[in-house]
Amino acid sequence: MLDEFTNAGLLFNQLPKLLLTSTKAVKSESDLLVKMARVTRQDKSITHDHQFFRNFRKEGFNSESFSQYFGTEWQGNIEHFSEGVNPEHAYAWFQVKTTIAGFKNGFGSAGELKYFWPFIDAHTEVEYQFIKENYGSEDLSNMSSYLKEWLLVERINLSEPSLEEGATYAIYMVMYWSALYELFLEVEMGSDDYSKLSKCLPVNRVKEPNIIFSPSVEVYLTNVKKGWAKDRYHKDDIKWTELYGDIARAQLGDPNILENPVKSDSLELIKPDTSNIKKRFDRWRQGGLISIEELRKNIVILRVPYSDSEGVLTLETIWFINLFTNIQTELFKAGVSSQEIADTFAKYPDFKGLVKDRFERFKETGVLSS
Repeated sequence: MLDEFTNAGLLFNQLPKLLLTSTKAVKSESDLLVKMARVTRQDKSITHDHQFFRNFRKEGFNSESFSQYFGTEWQGNIEHFSEGVNPEHAYAWFQVKTTIAGFKNGFGSAGELKYFWPFIDAHTEVEYQFIKENYGSEDLSNMSSYLKEWLLVERINLSEPSLEEGATYAIYMVMYWSALYELFLEVEMGSDDYSKLSKCLPVNRVKEPNIIFSPSVEVYLTNVKKGWAKDRYHKDDIKWTELYGDIARAQLGDPNILENPVKSDSLELIKPDTSNIKKRFDRWRQGGLISIEELRKNIVILRVPYSDSEGVLTLETIWFINLFTNIQTELFKAGVSSQEIADTFAKYPDFKGLVKDRFERFKETGVLSS
């Protein structure tokens, strides 16, 4: 599930692993299975100490015990999708395909979703056919043309890519995934243009005498602060300390965060302790990732009571802000210049347009075309 082989590919290279990392929801394969079990069995008391998970950590995956624990329908689904597929060709596309089938069952196929699910599925088929036809070949020229056709990567030496070439490929790839996700939100919500990620692209901030790189999470938090300043104070901006104070007051007064919320006339609300909030924001602004739970308690709480934000679909956009941030910080650590990273991510609107164009053509023809 999280190993390199089953996450490999070209169009979906490492998508399952990177997206799981970006959710901050799982720490390991065993942790993933525990959380799956809690959902499927509707039992929050399931822990890592159960014998099935002990055996998994010690012996690895066993299809028979997996079916016994999770139910035979899991094995049936895997067998259905893997019928006729050589295990050597079951890369990341296979995980995407099976996951999309689950989403289809959950969200249904009303309206334009009847086109969207086959649209994503067509991407997995394109990847599968390419892998099947080129598996084991030493000729890498087909891979270069494939990346150019589907991800607009103009030039890459796959046998020995330069740092900049690898960075371009990685950035283009995650931008394409993110554009697909925002297309899903547009289809599901009936929106002409849902484009929060376009407002969370990395920037180089000039702070004399240096240029400071701001990853997507920091840009997002800055936008939160300015948006709150406009709506709450009718100002262009406020200090971070003012934002922290308002967050603390919202938390202190929420009965679903505190068992005994502070009363509205309490002196504690005048100057609340914001030290823990500041620590979280400092960590996030330096490239830390934000979980859905952290988002609800520390950001959404400004506008929506904690209990009302559970299960809100659009909050999952934070996973893709995290994904952008993860790629940005890793590339920066590897030596890619902050300007190169910012300039490449600035092309995200182009990928939004590319995905929309492909979707419109797919609705008309039923065929995915580049």
